[in-house]
Amino acid sequence: MPARFCTLPAVLAFAVSFAIAQEVPSVPTEEPEPTSTLPEEQVQPERPGAITRSLSTIWQWSDAQVRGIFDVVLPDTQERGTWKLSVQPRVFDLIDDEYVRVPMGVTYGFNRRTEGEFEIDGYFGNPTEKPEESNGVGIANYRLSFKRKWKPTQGSQINAATNVQFVWPDPSSPAQLNHGVNRTKLLTAFSRKVGQNKQNEGILNLSYDFLTPSSADGWIPEDRPQDDYFRIAPGVLHHRGRFTYGLAAGWEHTVDGEAANYFTVTPSVIYEIPSKYVFNSPGRWQLGLAVEGKHYLDEYDVEFRVRVRWLGSISRVYKDWRDSRRAAAAARVASSSER
Repeated sequence: MPARFCTLPAVLAFAVSFAIAQEVPSVPTEEPEPTSTLPEEQVQPERPGAITRSLSTIWQWSDAQVRGIFDVVLPDTQERGTWKLSVQPRVFDLIDDEYVRVPMGVTYGFNRRTEGEFEIDGYFGNPTEKPEESNGVGIANYRLSFKRKWKPTQGSQINAATNVQFVWPDPSSPAQLNHGVNRTKLLTAFSRKVGQNKQNEGILNLSYDFLTPSSADGWIPEDRPQDDYFRIAPGVLHHRGRFTYGLAAGWEHTVDGEAANYFTVTPSVIYEIPSKYVFNSPGRWQLGLAVEGKHYLDEYDVEFRVRVRWLGSISRVYKDWRDSRRAAAAARVASSSER
């Protein structure tokens, strides 16, 4: 039997999970999920005219998904009818890389259980590294994904979601910025929040990646699966103030071509940067640190990562800007009346 027929169980599992998502009705008495880990009493008042902190106090569990820091997918979906913008510049590429990568994306909540996301991996030539050769600007990869949240059983405290993602490399992008293959990922995520304030969460991801040839010139790093593979990835998160601590593990096994196993263990921390440190700019800034231990093909490796990410909502950024203008105008009127 060809190895590719091993993908049948993954396809069936995806179909079953999606069917359950459609059949299980929502529970009217479902406990509302926490949207913030920064209580109002912890928020200090801003000076008049400054951008308000309302956006910084709205924390969503899915915001802990920072590529390269905590790569385990959570079941949470974007709020219905809202847009979330994300920009994650790889500032450390400026040190010794030929190109500086700038992944960015937009997420939209179609309803309370379904979201769509479109991302691009933008890049530009590093002005400090071979500027005469690295002056290009472009897009290395395109990603399109859809996620549907569901309950395994009525009244269950376990949340679940089914996600499908498509990745296409741009044929005109530099080879070192893409994997040279089209990728389709089918994923189901499970999670449960525990603790008095629901500040802890356990997560489990089950996924399957289909790799097909692309016209793009690129390569897959040797510490990543070279053929179709399935992945099992458990993880835990703990929120404490502005910090989110994570621990994730992963086992990837190729099923096409030569069988191979890839193991990872990744402790991480994500810090929510106070607005006063980013010039009271609208939106939210996150700083992520991770140390990933790898074992693959009889090799061992350790990689240290740092990521910076900006998150913002179009409507909320506008509201914060409008409120700040009103606060500044009120402060000017109050000041002139005192005179």
